[in-house]
Amino acid sequence: MRTPLPLLTALLAACSAPDPVFLADGPVALHPAAGDVAGLVARVVQAPDLVCPDGQPARIWEASVDPVPADGPVAVVFHPGAYDWVDGAPDDAPLQGVHYAAPSRLDVAWASREVFAVLGQWPSADPLIDARGALAVALADRGVTLVLPANCWGDLWHDTVVDGQTTGRENDETADGFARDGFALARLAWEAATDPGTATDLGLTLPSTGERYLVGQGTGGRAVSELLQDGAQPDAAALDATPDDLRAYIDGDPTLYGDLVAGLPRIFPSGTDRVDEGALWSAPLPPRLVYAWSERDPAVPVEAHLPAVRRLGGVAGALTLQTGFVGHVATASDPDVAGAVAMGLLGGGGGASRTGRAPASKRVDGPTFGQ
Repeated sequence: MRTPLPLLTALLAACSAPDPVFLADGPVALHPAAGDVAGLVARVVQAPDLVCPDGQPARIWEASVDPVPADGPVAVVFHPGAYDWVDGAPDDAPLQGVHYAAPSRLDVAWASREVFAVLGQWPSADPLIDARGALAVALADRGVTLVLPANCWGDLWHDTVVDGQTTGRENDETADGFARDGFALARLAWEAATDPGTATDLGLTLPSTGERYLVGQGTGGRAVSELLQDGAQPDAAALDATPDDLRAYIDGDPTLYGDLVAGLPRIFPSGTDRVDEGALWSAPLPPRLVYAWSERDPAVPVEAHLPAVRRLGGVAGALTLQTGFVGHVATASDPDVAGAVAMGLLGGGGGASRTGRAPASKRVDGPTFGQ
């Protein structure tokens, strides 16, 4: 059987890359498949108060030039694929059942490797994603420091459980056998990017001044919308290939989406009407926004994009890119789309390329996630 070209490319790139699961504090030099950025390194810190279903503390990665500049923009980048649930697990071993996703996406190992896929250092678990790190390169090349939380809860970045409080974001712990905290991690990463004290407490070294951005690829785009709904006020945001309107799946063909939809009550136990909380079409908008999507994306039906696309039409500061990309998450591999998104995020002329790369020259016209 032939190996799909995107997966083969990523596997070859990963042969010389360190497995992020075994990295200590770093820094470790990064060499993304999409191209080198001089001095780009990664560091990792733990979020000890947020525990993954496998019992390990959650991780947040930082990717920046070394040394980290005192001033400059920071982007919190949310990886794709954060959706999983388990059927038929015993009460004393909640991960030992049949997972929706293969491999399991409920452990720190998968989450860290998916962060490295965003950085072009490791193959994505999703064979539809050619993980070359194109957007990470486009941003780092323009002087943007990246903060990359690793979601090990498979909750579409929606849930958080707070002892003694009712947040409305609790998952169904009875069905799951564990607490999900993807939204808590997303919010912590955003707080680290915007509050120097939080960054210092976590052990992150970030520029103290400069614009702050939210960026999501695939399901990671829902983290952006969740934070916007929660009151985050970034200078700009960008989403690519995001399953924005989950009603496209809930109301869609059950023969295509039945297994996917069956897991949503685990994340939204109070009712799937709460899926709107992670949708851009209903969220407050930042001053600049880039929404990239493709009608040729086999992972996200067009109907999942249309409410957001219709809303953004004519909105000042909003850029909608219908990329025509064949595959999932164009900004993972296409340097032209990634460059266009980076330029839109930074406001056009801001943040010129550090290595003289040309801006995007190609015209960008305009069955399930996470499996």
